[in-house]
Amino acid sequence: MILMDTTLGRGFVTCAGAITAKDGFLHANNADGVTNQWVYMFSGNVKATAQNGDVIDLLAGTLTDMSPWANMSVSYDDVGSGAQYIAINPVPNTRKYNAELLKGPIQKTIIGTNKLTNIVGLEHTITCNNLPLKSRHFATVAEGKEVVIDVPEDSVAVIIVEQ
Repeated sequence: MILMDTTLGRGFVTCAGAITAKDGFLHANNADGVTNQWVYMFSGNVKATAQNGDVIDLLAGTLTDMSPWANMSVSYDDVGSGAQYIAINPVPNTRKYNAELLKGPIQKTIIGTNKLTNIVGLEHTITCNNLPLKSRHFATVAEGKEVVIDVPEDSVAVIIVEQ
């Protein structure tokens, strides 16, 4: 496994990485900014096995809720020719998010509430109120503020809202 990038957001950390072909790693999954709640697979397929024996298939182009396995170690193993991913990890790890994946082309308007809301760019550049948001960058939506999210063709973003 190669950790390529870590970004500290408001109430979360993103960790982007890669797994080489037929490789894997054991993830402790048990601390603030380390517990995977959501995993988005850019490419490849990975078999995740939780400490309790549950098996989770992580497939390219999907966002998977990993919260049932919080505070359990998880083994991530490539089942093909390698994989790239980004994990969204809450801070503190007791915080939980609902997530909505946006695959372009799509435009969506959201209004901030009293719950912590972030827009995270996943693939390519999106815009929020006509301002560019690159991959692995984020924007926090303030309470009562309206944000128009434009996700062009081949771009991907996720909206995470505190539960």
